[in-house]
Formats: sequence, C-alpha cells, structure tokens
Amino acid sequence: MQERHNQVRFAPLRADRTIKTGGQSMKKALSITAGILLLGALFASGCGKGAMYAEFEQVLADELAAQERYMEAIANVVTAQDLARAIDSLAGQVEDIAPRLAALYEKYPSLRSKDKKMPPSIEALQKKIEANAAHMGRTGEAVNAKLRTMLNDPAVKKAFERLNEAYMLL
Repeated sequence: MQERHNQVRFAPLRADRTIKTGGQSMKKALSITAGILLLGALFASGCGKGAMYAEFEQVLADELAAQERYMEAIANVVTAQDLARAIDSLAGQVEDIAPRLAALYEKYPSLRSKDKKMPPSIEALQKKIEANAAHMGRTGEAVNAKLRTMLNDPAVKKAFERLNEAYMLL
C-alpha cells in the first residue's frame, strides 16, 4: 500500500504582486521592511551618539526601576526579614548596574560632563532618579522610626553592609 503525503504548494512570490490584505505593492512592503531592518541594525551595532545615549538611557531606566522597587518594598515591610530582603534586593540591583555604568563612562567619557546637554529622555530619567533619591531620604527618616527596632537584626545589618559596598562601586 502506498502512503500518500499531503503537500501544500505555494505559488512563488513575485515582487510586482499586490498584497491583498494591505493593498500595497510587494516592492513597497519589502522596501519598508528592509529600511526598518537596516535602521535596527545600525542602532544595534552602536552607531555614534544614538547608541551612546540609548545605552546610557537603559542603565538609567534600570536604576530608576531599582529605586522604585525598593521604595515599594520598604513601604510594605512588616518584619526584619522583609527589610533585609528589600535592602539586599536593592544592593543586588546596584551591583548589576554599577559595572554597566562604569563601562559606559569608560567607553563614553563625555557622559561624565556636567556641561553636556543630554537628550530630553535622559534628562527626564535623571530628574526622576534625583527626585526618588530625595524621596527615599525623606521616607527613610519616617520609616526609620517605624523600623528602628529592626535595624539591629543581623540580616538587616548584613544587607546594609552589602548595600554600602554596592554604592561604593558607583
């Protein structure tokens, strides 16, 4: 008995055919797709200032996210273990961010310049990070009264030591 396989056959695509769903010509669709891929490849390969700012923006966004996660965790602390986990989590995130930031500063020394005009997206991130840092300081004072009894816990002390070491990397 001969076994029969169903095969699907596709008509060859031609560049001058029209795509029925969009009403655009195949050439135009392929040209747009190629253009998008080319732009993506240029940015991915690290072209000039765009890549520098994109990399820096990503690190700043990660730093902002770490701050926000920490502030949320601190607000929900009930036990010393909760506090230790929150601090330790922030320390781990800072340990991840610090070498990335250092590598960017080494690769692009101009990022350290205080006089350098940054793109608006980076300036916005920097302002949010500064505002969060100030808020963390104010919140820390209020939270310290609530959590003061937890500060002598060995796990909390160890977490603070790790956090201090992580901030030294920045």
